[in-house]
Amino acid sequence: MASLPSYLRPIAWMLPTTHSFEGMRHALAGGGFSAHDFGRGLALNARYFVFAIVFFRWIFESARSRGLLVKLE
Repeated sequence: MASLPSYLRPIAWMLPTTHSFEGMRHALAGGGFSAHDFGRGLALNARYFVFAIVFFRWIFESARSRGLLVKLE
């Protein structure tokens, strides 16, 4: 994270991959497995997955109520 400018660090921490890379960097430095980074990355993935489900459901219901879905027979 030290290679990023200070204004980009908060954005990078919102990405699960950042936690994955930080955990790997910690392991390669001899610190072993970082459960903290793994847990934070997993929690972000779960949060984004739930958001995607809610967003899809909202878009799907909106399209269905407007009659934009094609019925295939």
